[in-house]
Amino acid sequence: KKRTKMALDNFLFAQCILYFLAFLFGFIAVVPLSENGDDFQGKCLLFTRGMWQNENITVEKQRFIVEEWGPESACRFSTFVGIVSLIVSAVQAWRILFYLCKGHDDSFFYAFVNLLASSFVVFVIFVASTIVSVGFNMWCDAITENGSMPNSILDKHAVLMNCDDKVTMEPQKGARILVNGVPLLTRSQLKHLVSVPDIFPSGWY
Repeated sequence: KKRTKMALDNFLFAQCILYFLAFLFGFIAVVPLSENGDDFQGKCLLFTRGMWQNENITVEKQRFIVEEWGPESACRFSTFVGIVSLIVSAVQAWRILFYLCKGHDDSFFYAFVNLLASSFVVFVIFVASTIVSVGFNMWCDAITENGSMPNSILDKHAVLMNCDDKVTMEPQKGARILVNGVPLLTRSQLKHLVSVPDIFPSGWY
């Protein structure tokens, strides 16, 4: 009986650690998604479509034209699922820790309901993670033209991104490209899309 209790305690302790890691990873996912929605003033980059076009025949300078922004529901759903996973992970971790410390036992029915709830949350998180992965892959493929873009997507000055709106640039504020005051890409985001470090003019740092 003592060995059985020790094995059960070890199993519950491992569960507690896993729920803590789920809380940590959920926090890591929720914060960037929330900041992304705030920075883009409600516009969602997931599944956003666009293309590079030359400004005119004689000039080689290109502009990235956003044809269609992604559905806001995709970003909202992913953020909502991340917040729910934070709450569920925190509650479950506390419940298991309480059981380990106080010896509080659950009935079989409660354990079964808990198993169903946890399985449902895992399924929803899997759906949300798939949406985020596919959505950002579509955006990155649009920016890099499915990996066919040259090493540098910026010339010595800048490449403007156009949404048929007013496009302005703020090199003094983190090298942001603005569309009607909405930041489209920051310098750090652009650097993640390319492998060449020296693509930004020295005045942008």
